[in-house]
Amino acid sequence: MSIDVSKISETDGRIIARQFLKILERDFENPAIRADFEKWRAERDRKRIQNNKGTKDEEKNNRQKRKKKFVSSVV
Repeated sequence: MSIDVSKISETDGRIIARQFLKILERDFENPAIRADFEKWRAERDRKRIQNNKGTKDEEKNNRQKRKKKFVSSVV
């Protein structure tokens, strides 16, 4: 079964969203669900920090390589 969301009116969409939010708020009060969420968030943040560090290191290395290449071409 598939749902064509383009056929959902704005009013119906808001009603569905409001009901969905109530369900999420209720379920989020469950300590087990909350713990799973916090674990997921900590893992996501750890990966972001690692990715950003890797990106920054790569950018620094690339700048150093360009600088060395420029200096050697000038000399």
